[in-house]
Amino acid sequence: MLYFKPDVVGEKRVKDFSFPSKHVIIGDPTIATREKGEELTLNTVNWINDWIRKKRGKLGIYYNG
Repeated sequence: MLYFKPDVVGEKRVKDFSFPSKHVIIGDPTIATREKGEELTLNTVNWINDWIRKKRGKLGIYYNG
């Protein structure tokens, strides 16, 4: 969320972390950064794109672009 909507997260919400969280947070949000969120997001999107490209021909899906 620090990457997508940093104004929603805010420093106070990150520091008020307790486990287990009522917001289903897994991990320690105090070490999160916008840069880590961006990297994770881009890696995930690239992985999905690569998977689609590999499966496209096998599944009979063709893209003419």
